Amino acid sequence: MDVDIKYNDKFIEFFNSKKFFKVLYGSAGSGKSHAAAQKIIKRCVEEPGHRVYAFRKVSTSVDASVYDTLKEVISQFGIGSFARYNQTKKIIYLDRFNAVIRCAGLDEEDKIKSIREISIAWLEETDQFDEQDLNQVDLRMRGQFPHYREIICTFNPVSELHWLKSKFFDNTVDGVKSKLLTLHSTFKDNKFLDSDYIERLEQNHIHDPNNYRVYVLGQWGKVFTGMEFYKNFRTDVHVGETDLDPKLPVHLTFDFNVIPYMTASIWQIIGKRGNKGMFWNVYGLKEIKLRHPKNSTEDMCIELIDNYTDYLNCGVVLYGDATGRRRNTTSKKSDWMIIEEMLKPYIADNRVPRSNPFQSERNSFINRLFFGSFNVRIIIDKDMKVMIEDLTHSLEDGDRNKVKQVVRDKISKVNVEKFGHFSDGMDYFLCAAFNDLMMS
Repeated sequence: MDVDIKYNDKFIEFFNSKKFFKVLYGSAGSGKSHAAAQKIIKRCVEEPGHRVYAFRKVSTSVDASVYDTLKEVISQFGIGSFARYNQTKKIIYLDRFNAVIRCAGLDEEDKIKSIREISIAWLEETDQFDEQDLNQVDLRMRGQFPHYREIICTFNPVSELHWLKSKFFDNTVDGVKSKLLTLHSTFKDNKFLDSDYIERLEQNHIHDPNNYRVYVLGQWGKVFTGMEFYKNFRTDVHVGETDLDPKLPVHLTFDFNVIPYMTASIWQIIGKRGNKGMFWNVYGLKEIKLRHPKNSTEDMCIELIDNYTDYLNCGVVLYGDATGRRRNTTSKKSDWMIIEEMLKPYIADNRVPRSNPFQSERNSFINRLFFGSFNVRIIIDKDMKVMIEDLTHSLEDGDRNKVKQVVRDKISKVNVEKFGHFSDGMDYFLCAAFNDLMMS
């Protein structure tokens, strides 16, 4: 039997995937829960014999969530006449398709122990579950069944420290990675939302940057320690879409760490005259990182020439780590000598200082820039993901120096500084480009 599905295009990959774990995460109103219910009902209709469990952590929250959503989808598919509902036990029988859907909470240990032979499991608001809950559901996805099995997780990414992020995004083991689909969505992917909902969503969270990050942008929630280096950086204010203005020079800044990667980033500054004098818009355009074995200064210059000529042709102003002036004992050339030689046709100016400003000075000045203390607005392109991660997670010590957290790199298998490489390059650029403000 064919059913008429009105779906959001964002979830086509999800509907078609046969992978065991499906992880749907993102903002409120993105349609991920509705998509989960749609796929469950579609599979029940097209593949008779399914035994489905739709879980919430607490049984009292089942009624107004998974149970009602599944009933709504059944009605939308036009198969309501084939469904029987046990309102008390929250069970849906699709007798024509030999399918049973049970909606339950996992707040009582005995409930999960009595469950057997699940073909599809849906964990709604999975962030409220413990990892052990998921493991117990996984154990019950056993036995012979003619169609593929799946566990569907739907949630808002409330905390970067949550076990879901570690299990499915950061430290995913090979046995899970090979059978995993992750799909991010926001309210912008839901074509069925009304404008009033969108307005309420943004207004409800505009005054709380972390809630805005989770429920509007659909990004992992930030656990604030009070020791953030970039205290005034806000993704809802300082991240957006940027474009190259070919009539203006680009500002190219380098940081010379090679492990875990060599970094450079491209910026532009656009000035406008207003009632209060000049106002400067600073746009982060691109981030470039090169891993071993092609992570030398020469490799970075080649990468820029080969793939970023549209930017170089605008004319280049150089910035970056002043320690790169030291000559290499093997080549007898410094990093900056190599850059000046290889990028000579494009260089309009070199603003690399003789020495780097103290980190405490950088800390104070750049936080003032992000706060809006000067006529300067900083917008970093949403695709500069490592830069944004740096600005979000870099911490300071008691003397306002940037703490370089050391972790073991998965690729090189050596200890590396996890955050700070791209943001260091940004620091050098902003301090030199607006040196007169920094000194004021």
